[in-house]
Amino acid sequence: MISQLPILTCPDWLKNLDAQSIAEDEFPLNGILSQSLYYPASHFDGDPVRHLAGNIHSFIYVDYGYTAQDLDQSLRYFGFRGYHIIGRRRVLERELNPKGTKASGINLEIDAHPERLKWYIKKPFCEWIVFQRNRDMDQTHGPERFSLLYICGDGAATYQVLFSENCVSPTAI
Repeated sequence: MISQLPILTCPDWLKNLDAQSIAEDEFPLNGILSQSLYYPASHFDGDPVRHLAGNIHSFIYVDYGYTAQDLDQSLRYFGFRGYHIIGRRRVLERELNPKGTKASGINLEIDAHPERLKWYIKKPFCEWIVFQRNRDMDQTHGPERFSLLYICGDGAATYQVLFSENCVSPTAI
């Protein structure tokens, strides 16, 4: 018999959010980075959330091959079963990179990338989305909330800017 891991309590930075605070308050970069899962070349793979949500509350997906419209379509048609979005917002480069570190992968100018890859590399963007468990689901379904930060950028360069420059490590990669 396989026992289920206990679901950890929601961190304070995530617990107290609502649609207005997500849209208007300062972006909680340190909270999002702390005890997170970092997933480069992620596409829209829901498996890490399905298997680790509750033990991890912050998921950072990075892939430069998909547009903001692709993300919207994936959320609309697939989403995360048993969860709804309580808030989302575009995140600016200066919010992700407050130190102004120069790295090609988080550069929001598509012209910074090699010509041979431009057919695949999409226009950079970052979206932060917070999910809430539906009321008809109990804690055995998963955590009350989790955060998804989706970045269209290079995985290695984005890691450098987010984690190395802030002297923090994700819980899982």
